[in-house]
Amino acid sequence: GYLGQDTIEFGPEIKELTLFNKITADIFDLEEADLKVKFENFIGADATIQINDFSTSNSNTTISAGVDQNGNTIIGHNYTIDRASLSGNGLPINQTVTEIIIDADEMLEILPDKINTQATFYINPNGQASTDDFLYPEYPLNASMNMEIPLSFIAKNLTLIDTTEINISNPEDLEIDQLFITIKNGLPLDANLKLILLDNQNLVIDTLLAGTTILAASTDANNLVSQINTTSIQMNYTNFSNVKKLISIASFNSSPINEFIGIYSDYELDITLSAKFKQTLGN
Repeated sequence: GYLGQDTIEFGPEIKELTLFNKITADIFDLEEADLKVKFENFIGADATIQINDFSTSNSNTTISAGVDQNGNTIIGHNYTIDRASLSGNGLPINQTVTEIIIDADEMLEILPDKINTQATFYINPNGQASTDDFLYPEYPLNASMNMEIPLSFIAKNLTLIDTTEINISNPEDLEIDQLFITIKNGLPLDANLKLILLDNQNLVIDTLLAGTTILAASTDANNLVSQINTTSIQMNYTNFSNVKKLISIASFNSSPINEFIGIYSDYELDITLSAKFKQTLGN
């Protein structure tokens, strides 16, 4: 049959984005980044979708999507959604897939915490087609989104903050003699590291490290990490009776500031906290 012409509104909708929750930066410039929006259509009808809003935002600013992979201005553009088909005269449905690739480096450089979307879906915008329409309510139009970020960037004071639960207990006959912090930097970036101790009420007990510089990993002729840089720090801090959490604050700067630095999935910054105990024998 013919489903007629209909209009379906999607949104406005705001989705929380947690990817950058632990990151701050004075300058953050991505070499490239894509947002891919995919529409899977299970409806047997021609359709178009018009994107009315696709933007990212934080507490200070909002950046709207610019152009897609074909140079079309995304906001207000009508994208054709091909009709689905049936296998014979029944299920399963052969859905169609439409993917929009958005140049999103500027949208992500603000380190957003929200994605804002709104769209209008038009069924049979050109009227009745020669092929019969169909609609199964349990098989609608599905939309999904993913990010592709080849992590190559320029950064100034790019700061990563993480909190780790710790439990260093003192048996009755053992006493902490020395504390050791081992930092394995597998990133091609110098790091300024600060470590803060908290109690179970998240109150600051003490600062283990304040502004300690950790040298970058060594790189080869192709600017790929060839050797991890290991830094070992010995401390005489011994009072861990009330310590429950360790906050690590690492600030990075790319050098030189006008060249993009590549970061890969096997690069990491590892911090290990260990202690040397001494034992009391007898009374």
